[in-house]
Formats: sequence, C-alpha cells, structure tokens
Amino acid sequence: MIRMYIDRFMDLFKRSYSRDIKVKIKISLFYFLLLFIIFSLTRAAFYFSYPDVFGKLPFSELAFTFLYGARFDISTISLYLGIFAVLLFLPVKTPKYIKTVAVIMAFSSAVLIIMLASDFFYFPEVKRHMAEELLLVWGEKEFLLRHIFGYYWWALLLVGGLVAVLIHFTFKFIEKCYPGGGILNVVYMLFAALLVFAGVRGFGNIPLSIHDAYEIKKSSQQVTLMLNGIFVQTQMLSKAQSSSNSYPKEKAFNNVIEMLHSPEEIMKNADYPFMRAIKNEEEFKKYNVIVVLLESWTPKYIDSMRGGNYGVTPNFDEIYNNGIAFGNAYASGRRTVYGISSVLMGINFMPGMQLISEGFEYTKNIMSLPDAFNAKGYTTLFTQAYTKKSMKMDVIAKNVLNFTESYCQEDFPRILEYEKQNTAGFDYELLDFTAKKAGQYHKENKPFFIFSLTGTTHFPYIETLDMFKKYTGNNDEERFLNNLYYSDYAIGNLIKTAKEEGYFDNTVFIFLADHTSGPVLTLDTVKEKFNIPFVIYAPKILEKRKIDYAVSQADVIPTLCHFMNIDASFSACGVNALDESAQHFAFMNDGTVIAFTDGRNYMTHDRKNVLEYFPSKDISGYNEMEEKLLSFDKAVTAAFIYNKWYDPYGDK
Repeated sequence: MIRMYIDRFMDLFKRSYSRDIKVKIKISLFYFLLLFIIFSLTRAAFYFSYPDVFGKLPFSELAFTFLYGARFDISTISLYLGIFAVLLFLPVKTPKYIKTVAVIMAFSSAVLIIMLASDFFYFPEVKRHMAEELLLVWGEKEFLLRHIFGYYWWALLLVGGLVAVLIHFTFKFIEKCYPGGGILNVVYMLFAALLVFAGVRGFGNIPLSIHDAYEIKKSSQQVTLMLNGIFVQTQMLSKAQSSSNSYPKEKAFNNVIEMLHSPEEIMKNADYPFMRAIKNEEEFKKYNVIVVLLESWTPKYIDSMRGGNYGVTPNFDEIYNNGIAFGNAYASGRRTVYGISSVLMGINFMPGMQLISEGFEYTKNIMSLPDAFNAKGYTTLFTQAYTKKSMKMDVIAKNVLNFTESYCQEDFPRILEYEKQNTAGFDYELLDFTAKKAGQYHKENKPFFIFSLTGTTHFPYIETLDMFKKYTGNNDEERFLNNLYYSDYAIGNLIKTAKEEGYFDNTVFIFLADHTSGPVLTLDTVKEKFNIPFVIYAPKILEKRKIDYAVSQADVIPTLCHFMNIDASFSACGVNALDESAQHFAFMNDGTVIAFTDGRNYMTHDRKNVLEYFPSKDISGYNEMEEKLLSFDKAVTAAFIYNKWYDPYGDK
C-alpha cells in the first residue's frame, strides 16, 4: 500500500512535459499581461478622473510618465505573482495541480485589483497613494467593511465576476491542453524571465524603490501618477523608506532642543529632547477648556480666512474674527489619527512609525493633555461623532489618554431628523451633547477639559437637512459646502449653549481642523494640503489678534501649559504658539514623504534627497532648513525607538 502511494507521488515528477509546459507558460503570461493592462488602465483612470492634480502635465512628460511607470507596475506584478509562477513550474504535470495554482493566481489577482481600486477611491482624500493607511486596515475592518459595502458594493461584484470568468476560461484552456514544445517555449520563458528581472531589478544594481521615481521626476504630480498604490504600500510595509535617515542622533537631539527651547521653560534632561516644563512663576489659571477638532475643514471655504464669498461658515467667521486667529497653521498629517496624536499628545508621527491603535500606546511612555488636567482636579471628557469602534478611540481615550469620561455616536440622543444615516456621525448631536455635559459640570462646580472630534464633513458628504442645502450638491465640492454649512451651525449652537449655561465667560475654546478635505482640493502644494483653520476663542479672557507665523497642531500642549501656567512636565513637537520670540515651524507627514515649513518657505524630503523647495533652491536658508528637517525627523523616531519621549519619573 505504501509503495503504491510512493509510486503515485513519483509519477507527478516524471520528466514528460509535452502536455503541460506550454500551458503553464501561457497561464503565467496571461495573468501577468492581464494585470499589466489593469495597472496601466488604473493609471489612465487616475489621470482622467483627477484633472485638478494631473491636468497640467505636458504631453511629453505624460508619455514618459506612463512609460516609466510601467517599470513600477512590472516590479509590483512580478513580486506578487512570482511565487505562484514558481509553484506553477514545479515538476508536477497533473492538470489538477495546474488548476489549483491557477485558482490561487486568480484570487491573488483579485486582491491586487481590490488594492488598486481602494487606492483609487482613497486618492481624493489625500491626493496621494495609500501608504501607512494600509497598516491600519485590520484595526478599522468593521468601519471599512460598512463603508465598502455601503458605497462600493458594485466594485466588489465586478471583481468577483472577473474572478469567476478567469477561473472558468483558465480551466477550459487547461482541459484543452495539447502537446507542444520547441523553440517557442524557450522564447516564452526567456521573455518572462526578462520581464521579472527588469521589473524587480530595474535594469540596475539595486531593486526599484520610490526614490527611483524622484530621481527622474519634474513634479510631484508626475511622481504620483508614475507610481502605483500597491508599490507604495509595499515600500511602506518593508520600512525601507523609514529607516534611511542617517543623521547623527546626538546632533539631532541637540538641534531639536535648540529649536524648541524657550527661556520660560526648563529642559530637564538632554536625553529627552522634547520634554520640558514651564518655570512656575505664576499661579495656575483655572479656566475651562474645550478643544474641537474639525473633520476636514479647509481654509479655502472659510470666508474669514481666504476672503471668499461661500457663505457657509458665518459662526466660525465670527469666532475667527474675534479670537486669536492663526492664518498659517498646519496639520501634522493627512489623517485624523495624526491630528488627535498631535493635539492630545504633542506627537508628530514620522513615516513608518507605529501609530496609536496599533500598539504604540502600550509600549511607550507618553503624557497627554487629560493627564495634565486630571492632576489639577479637572473632569476630562472625550466625545466623537464616530462610532465607538472607529479608530478604537473610545478605548484609547479612556485607557491610554486617561479621559475620565468618553462618549461616541451611540451615546448621543437624536435631535434632528436626517434624510440619511451617516457612519461619520452628526455634528449637531455631538456638540449639543458636549455643550450640555459642560453645563452639567459647571453647575456641579467642576472645572473641565473637553475634546470633541466632529465627523459630518468627512467624505462622502451625505445630505443632512433641506435647510443646509445652500448649494445644489451636484458635485463633491457643493456637497462638502453644504456639510460645512451644517457643521458651522452646530458650532453656533455650541457657543449659544455655553452662554446660556453660564460657562462661556470662563472657557477657552480652541477650534482647529484635523486635516484638509482632499476631495475638494485643486492644488498639490504643501500649503494647500496641510494649511488648516486654527483659532483660540475666549473673548472675555483673551484679546483678538491675527498671527501670521507658522504654527502646528503640536503647539496646542505647550500653548495651554504656558497660558494657564500648568506646572506638569510635558513633551511636544511644538512650541508656545502665543510666544512671538519662539522659533515657529511645522513638520508634516505625507505618507512616505516628510515636509517642513518655517511659514515662508517649505521643503519636502524622502530622507535621502530634497524633493521640493519653495520658492527655490537658491534662497538663503536652504541648507539650514534641510538640517532642521532631518534633525527633527531623526529626533522623533529615535526618541521613540529608545523610549526617550517622556520620562514619567522626571519630576521625582
């Protein structure tokens, strides 16, 4: 019996390939060419679907971009299908085995197509390919599945149908396998090997990387179109781009201390370059604080910021014109998680770093704003328009950031009758609930710190009520404007309730966006992508003024600590935004690229070379800015690698 099974097994490896070698070659080339066509069509879809980004590329650059981009497509396809091609060409001649591998190749092709489609549909949000977002997919699987099946079910059906067709015709082809061989098979094999070698190695001495695209680029738009989303995601996962900053750590720490240092602060330990404390020369100012992180608010559509006439932000315009308004403020990234991290923990996450909700929060010593206010006897409240499971923020807010109370979409009573449901929640209910909770604390004579995250202005911009249909809603921009109008109304209700409940006069309101709205942006510049509204509003406490120097989300912690004279040590990537004598700057994460601005000039970098410098490389300060950028990037990453971000025992 055993000998029989051994004989059957050995039959699989007999050297008679006249019936299957040709079909194996053709199956491999078929899937390769099919994916190559789909990748190329996807690049064309990017070009025609987003003319605001790619429409200004001249034809000569466009043709070159498509041709050179094919290298990245070949590299990606070779990487992901290569292992199955190897399996296919093992010396096993049974048709069942070939069919099994062919089915695997069909489903693998479907996965690649879904990844391309996800990158395509995500692109309007950030005007770049997906990068670190891929690392968060599993943690956000429930939210993503609801979103996909709610809006893109048709795309899943198309991919499923394609898989069925591929399997059907591949099986029919295998069943018609016929004898073959000769020189043609050798040509097929050599051609396939050449494609794999050229794609993975790039006809050079090292494999292709994102850096190769920047070596020949003439604009960031050209590079974006040249690359494909899967290639970028693969590079991100490999961390090849994240570990290449060779700037000396000690020098980086010293440079960052110089950038952040203020005469009004004490730098307690040079090994912790971001950690310091204010000189406690005055009494603590016991104000209430409400921070509202505005989902996707974009300065272009705020009349008080850009002088437009959209008419959808009357309440915010009143706040902006009567508060401390920062017209040159920047987000630290293109996703909400970056804004939350910068505002509440002072952290600018660099490309490749583990984010909150990925386990980062359980392995590093951090200090949050709620920690500082808890120590002062405050009630600290976290509210968000999203569901409890979104970004795991409900759990993180209570167990990591140490808010004493946390509420999400499920906890808010429905007040208005909306036309549709919204996974991103409704800002009116969120801010009404927040305002009334603050009123409750005020009546109980409890000082409070509150952080609220809005959501209604998140893509895809669902309809709310007829009263907020200021525009027809025929495109993304008009739907965004209608949602902005609604969200502004919710802010007006927050301020109105604060006055009615009696805590307005003693409360500092901070309004700032988490990031801009990608789907409605028309320019691909650092300022267009990262400039956000930011205002401190406390007319009974602070005089109104306009501030033009650069500030960032990471400035919130130092600003509050200085203004309120909070004596706890803190760590932050920013400085006191109200200190005119400080070095003001903003550092931004753009996927695999990092950006830095001093408010006048900006620089983008891939940790190997400068990619862009505005207004030009000839401007004085070019070398100094690159030095600051690399120092800051190195210091942040090293601080977390060596757990030198915050010392919880530093005051003891």
